[in-house]
Amino acid sequence: VEGMFVYDDCGDIGGGNGGKDKEDGKDGEGAGAKHVEIDLITAGVWVPIVTALMTDPAIKMAIFSPGIANIFQQNYIVLDAFLADLAMTLLSTTGTTPISTSVSVSEGTDRDLDDNDVRSHGNVNGSGSGSGNGTTAIGDINMDDDFLALAQLYYQPDIDERHIQAVQTRIYCHPMTLDYSKKWNLPIYYQLRFGEICARLEKAIKGVQIDGWDADVYTGPEALKSTLKDKYAFELPFFMELFDSLTWMWRKDVFLKPLTHRFLRGTVQLLGRVIAFVKSGLEGEIKFGIMDDHEEEDGDKDDNYDDNFGNGNDNGNDSDNRMMGGSPSRIGGSATRSRVMDTSYKWCDRIEDVAAVSWELTVLADYIVTDHIPTVVEVVCPSGVPVSDA
Repeated sequence: VEGMFVYDDCGDIGGGNGGKDKEDGKDGEGAGAKHVEIDLITAGVWVPIVTALMTDPAIKMAIFSPGIANIFQQNYIVLDAFLADLAMTLLSTTGTTPISTSVSVSEGTDRDLDDNDVRSHGNVNGSGSGSGNGTTAIGDINMDDDFLALAQLYYQPDIDERHIQAVQTRIYCHPMTLDYSKKWNLPIYYQLRFGEICARLEKAIKGVQIDGWDADVYTGPEALKSTLKDKYAFELPFFMELFDSLTWMWRKDVFLKPLTHRFLRGTVQLLGRVIAFVKSGLEGEIKFGIMDDHEEEDGDKDDNYDDNFGNGNDNGNDSDNRMMGGSPSRIGGSATRSRVMDTSYKWCDRIEDVAAVSWELTVLADYIVTDHIPTVVEVVCPSGVPVSDA
């Protein structure tokens, strides 16, 4: 019960007479007096809800478990929006009609009814006397005398934006809200998302190392592929994959606002990985293509078989010769030959690859400055939303 009340110094909250009484010097309203408010929104609505969310094992497992990232993100978005709009939803008077004794009679004339009208007229429609059952007919509506008599007693609070903001602040400052925030394993969620996008990028890098810059490593929507070519002038599938990876991190079904700093860091890390990959290739530290090492059978040993191999006189050099690219070895009466198919190359030696990558990097830099940064800003702080609410 104690949690239902909020104590403030007298005179801090408008609407009370504490400040006036203090000036007048009345007893009991001095400097030590307290103004008491009943906090129904926080203690009567939010606390019971959040208690159920955090104590019920089934609900807690279904909502706060980050095992399935998509469901976890949806749960957080819905509950965060509910919490942010709780005070506004319960206290907003927009669209409500205050109780009043001003009614419209059936003849189309409007008049205000007072207590004398209610007692002296049995039927406001002009039909003469009342029905005698304690009910007054007003137009097409039957209203009890008691209802009209008590209408003036209904309390209509004078609520403005300042009061709503004060209630919302008390909700956020409540200890239960802090415990509720700790239940969300947001760092785990980010690690799941970042690991997913890193695996996607590493797979693309591996594909490019094997098949070259023209490798079809793009896994995004096909409709986006044509847009990337026409609007941004991307040509290589690898950089299209990078583009889709960067935009994926800031999608509404992936991004979470409390993790903004982590997603920004992740974006920089993805770009850093690609830049390091390109730089290593330009410096000749990595090769593209493959080195295929396989063995071929030469069939049974014939008369032309080199007796220096396969007998006891090879002095252990059989394995060395086989490793050097083609010396035969006798295994169970058959000869095998190991061949190495080296198709690797340094892409920095190919002028067409250097030109293509240079163009893609230029397009990527232009996209980052002109499109990606404004997109991130719009996601973090949508236009039309005050900075304090974003």
